[in-house]
Amino acid sequence: MSGPREDCLNQWDGLWAAAARVAALDHVHADEAATEPLQLMVGALIYHRMALEAFCDATLHDPVRQDPASLKDLLSLPGAALLEPATAKRAVMRGVHLASASLRLPTAILETMDARPKARAAEGKFDEVRRCRAFEAQRLLISWALNALEQPR
Repeated sequence: MSGPREDCLNQWDGLWAAAARVAALDHVHADEAATEPLQLMVGALIYHRMALEAFCDATLHDPVRQDPASLKDLLSLPGAALLEPATAKRAVMRGVHLASASLRLPTAILETMDARPKARAAEGKFDEVRRCRAFEAQRLLISWALNALEQPR
């Protein structure tokens, strides 16, 4: 989703409508293997929307990195304050919501491939994807980040 925020919101609306259509299908509703990835994708969409809500056109295309002071500011709140509507508007929260959406998607894709093996080959992208690859990618990224952090500036 690139472009102006309004375009992103319209695209999100389309995805939300598609998720509602899929959830209403009898063959999906009756198939436990299909409901789990759908739930993960709906969760990702919810967090995605909450992240979009916190961005404006000026900040939507900013780099991912946030000001460390915003995290410190968030951590200064008592736990109950995290549930207040004003907290959702804090800059740091848009990153939290975007990360939450991102974390659900790999699992949703893997679960979808389990539920619909034919879709794997039809797309041509997922015919060789295995769960071990997701773990491998995570380990690679974690290793890279830890090695980078281990080095002095």
